[in-house]
Amino acid sequence: MQRVAFLPAANGTRLVTANSLFVRLTINLSPFAFELPTLYLPFVKILKEVGLQDMLSVAAAKNLLIDLQKTCGYQRLNPNELRAVMEILFFLCDSTVEGNMADWKNWTLDAIVPDDGCRLVHAKSCVYIDSYGSQYVKYIDTSRLRFVHGDLPERICIVLGIRKLSDVVIEVNYLIF
Repeated sequence: MQRVAFLPAANGTRLVTANSLFVRLTINLSPFAFELPTLYLPFVKILKEVGLQDMLSVAAAKNLLIDLQKTCGYQRLNPNELRAVMEILFFLCDSTVEGNMADWKNWTLDAIVPDDGCRLVHAKSCVYIDSYGSQYVKYIDTSRLRFVHGDLPERICIVLGIRKLSDVVIEVNYLIF
């Protein structure tokens, strides 16, 4: 039953699995996760046995991103999906700042972020354009680098350990005689 999408969500427009539902969801993660419709509140105990969670936790958010990357592969995210992924990343970053996550360093190895083409990729495979590194963009072969999505804030990039462009690019001066 855990893998079967049988619960209506989003005003009955979509069927989802129980692990895509939360009793209380403080952020909008549609189209990936939803708050349990009030009609199903009497069945919370049964639904918890098949994967329903009370609230979005750090572990659930991490698993949601990893599952999304597996599900989406390297397909481009649509604007609603990108917004939901950004919400998850903001949630994870805020949780880290609050110190709620002891194993954050372990997860940064597997962290998932949207790249500049709106595909979900491993954070370690990307760089972000910092203010100092932005001067190099017009002089380098950008096809050899994978950039994080431009809407991903620098603070999240730092928390995830994503390298900045100015640390990756080495300036070389050639003398021509």
